[in-house]
Amino acid sequence: MSKPTTGWRPIDKLQHFVDLIEKMHCDTQAKITKLSQTKDYAIFDVELASIMHVMHRQSKNYSILIEQLNIWQVETRDLAKLKLIETALELNERINLLTKECQKLTHQWIFKTSETQGYLYFLLPITLDKDDNYGQPKIQNKYNVTEAQLLRYQQLRESIDTLFASFFIGINKDAIDRSAKRLEISQGKSILLNTVHESNIFFDYCFYQYRYNDLNIIQHSFQKSLNSHEPEMLSIFETASKGEFAYLDVIEPVGEAGVMVYNRLTNSEHLMIDKGLNNIAKKLYYYTLVTHIMDFDDFLMTTGASIPVSIHTEAGLKVERRFKSFLNLQKFDANSKDYKQYVTDMYKICFYEDITGDVASPPVPFGEEALEALVNASNSIN
Repeated sequence: MSKPTTGWRPIDKLQHFVDLIEKMHCDTQAKITKLSQTKDYAIFDVELASIMHVMHRQSKNYSILIEQLNIWQVETRDLAKLKLIETALELNERINLLTKECQKLTHQWIFKTSETQGYLYFLLPITLDKDDNYGQPKIQNKYNVTEAQLLRYQQLRESIDTLFASFFIGINKDAIDRSAKRLEISQGKSILLNTVHESNIFFDYCFYQYRYNDLNIIQHSFQKSLNSHEPEMLSIFETASKGEFAYLDVIEPVGEAGVMVYNRLTNSEHLMIDKGLNNIAKKLYYYTLVTHIMDFDDFLMTTGASIPVSIHTEAGLKVERRFKSFLNLQKFDANSKDYKQYVTDMYKICFYEDITGDVASPPVPFGEEALEALVNASNSIN
């Protein structure tokens, strides 16, 4: 009994598929030749990023092409077509190996480029099994989002939005001024923010990264509120006060509301519930996430102000390099100057390269209702 082709291409597209696979093979070989032989001049980031994106898509398409060819192999008894399918399958295997080699060479080029920019580049040991995607962590677990988790997430999000809105009222001018100067987004008495999303990102940075008496704004607020909240809200408040910065790999979507993320700093994988990031994870680009996270035991949540970074872009490579240079320091003390500078630099790059502007969001409101609009604004990604 032949396998149904619902959702797949009819076999009359076979020759077109083979032509595309042959072109893919030639293009990948050409990229490897260029990366291998170029010694006397640098390859610009924009070209490296393009190669990385193409190789990432080829890695994602590898299993899909195999499944399509296998379906046709079951469907047909035509000897000429069967031979063509066999040739395409063998070529697809060679492309997969070449893709990994090209990804490895690209990473080596980023290492060379980062050296010229004064950065060291740290590469985690990565296997090259044929079913692995080079440069991506190997995930050990399968995840799903239950109805109970989704309901809890929605309740938590409402409570957290209420808490964070109250922080706007209590934030002092020094916190805003110092944070804006650190991020280099101040100009005179103005702060250069274009969208509500950028405002959310900025204030999220203020809440967690501006410290006095060794505590950030949320931690100070939590200590002052120990007797003014019900136990359930106090527990949520405590978790928010323990929130921390994270740079995460967005691995794959989980259902319609979750996403699998990987923390390279702690070498750990996690389930995160976030509807907006679930949509990000379905895109063809490889994304990382600059954010603050809260751990609710069975899943993570962002504070609602996250920056998705397409690292296979010229701007995204700058974020990746800063992360790699921090890894080389091998100092993961959250209270160290190196760590604090690393976190600030990650946000600075995202603002300076307009990565924050990639998230669709309304413009920052002006006039008498500006502050109220900022406090009540719904987050672009939640």
